[in-house]
Formats: sequence, structure tokens, C-alpha cells
Amino acid sequence: MRPPGVLDIPPSPPRLPPTGGRPVPWPRPQTALQQLELRRLLSAAERSGSVVVFRVRVGQTLWQGATVAEVSGSLDDDVVVESCVTGVNRTFEQDPLLAFRLLADIGLRAPSPAINDPATAVQVLDAIVGLLALLASRDLAVGAVGSPSGATRIHLDLPAWADFVSEGLDERLVPSKNSPMVLAQP
Repeated sequence: MRPPGVLDIPPSPPRLPPTGGRPVPWPRPQTALQQLELRRLLSAAERSGSVVVFRVRVGQTLWQGATVAEVSGSLDDDVVVESCVTGVNRTFEQDPLLAFRLLADIGLRAPSPAINDPATAVQVLDAIVGLLALLASRDLAVGAVGSPSGATRIHLDLPAWADFVSEGLDERLVPSKNSPMVLAQP
């Protein structure tokens, strides 16, 4: 029997399928992938009978020449590239790991000798646990995007449960081990 308050760990979504398709390189200078415009891409993939497997996640840096996706079928590389909305920084619109990253950064600074704010470290930990509790009941295996015909045309590299836990908590464990206020949390 599981103690009260312990989260059930959701299963990780399946890994992205191999496509056997051609790589689509990022043709532009380095930038951050802020979001994906999937409607137009899905329509074009359906028309051409293609399958697109993204090899990068929203929030990651796109490096010039690096593979953004792999395409099976006749879909033009430019359509894939144009579906990528980019900018200088990550954004919250389609990047759920960003909130965990920002909270973790605040939580790392709070107990440092320069700041010494254990109350903020506790608040951050509570916020991260609250977000994880919301995610625990969600189906995170939603990376396959189907077309109106029912065929899966796009596969997305989405964060799994372990990614959220790692982003929010892993770096916080070592600095928190010497904080009585953090350790006293139930």
C-alpha cells in the first residue's frame, strides 16, 4: 500500500519512431524553437502522404545544420522549417518545461550564501510539487498527431514525466540537503 500523498508515477510515452526518412536540417542561424504551427504542416503532410518526426522539442536551441525533423514522403523541407516559430528566448506558449526551469533556477539561488532565503526555496519546492501533482494525472503520451483521414502524420518530441521531475528537482536536491527549513517540509 502506498502512503498517502505519494504520487503515482505515470508511464513514459513511447520513444519517437524511426522514420527511415530524410533529415530536414535547420537552414538558419542559431535560435530557440518557441512553438510549432501544426495545422498547416498537418494539412501539407496529409496532401503529400508524408510523415514528419520532429527530433527537437519546443524550447530547445536550433543549431544551423542540425536535424529538426525527419520526413518520409514528398513533403518539402521548407514546409517543415516554416512550421517552426523561433526567437531569441524560450516562451511559455508551448514549452511546459520552461516553468520548471525557471522555478528550479530560483530555487537554486535562494539557499545560496549570497541570498540565503530558505523560505523562497520552500515556496519554490511547493510550487514544483504542485505542478508535478497536476501533471501526474495527465496523459503525456500525446505526441502523435493524426490527420482527418485518421493517419498519424506528425510525431512530436514531447517531455515525459521523468523530464519534468528532472528539470524541477534534480539540481535542487544537493543545495537543499543542508537547509533545515527545506528538509522540514512534509
